[in-house]
Amino acid sequence: MRSIREYRYTGTIGDVWAMDIFLDYKAESLFALGKKNGSENLYQDIIGRNPDDPWFLLHTGDCYVTNAEKDFIKAKTIILRR
Repeated sequence: MRSIREYRYTGTIGDVWAMDIFLDYKAESLFALGKKNGSENLYQDIIGRNPDDPWFLLHTGDCYVTNAEKDFIKAKTIILRR
């Protein structure tokens, strides 16, 4: 099964947007490892470069639902930030 990220990627590896996909994985990993501040900072940078891409907001919110202590209010706040 392919992930949604594989379907939406159309650029080249040199694109800034493509690099942000890898940084998205890194931010999710940092959050899962308990490095929440590093993850949040990285997501802020990614979202700042891609303000019209809802997937990065969704992935940020997902971290608060799928990892560690569930914080549904924080997840909802992040996802609806647009």
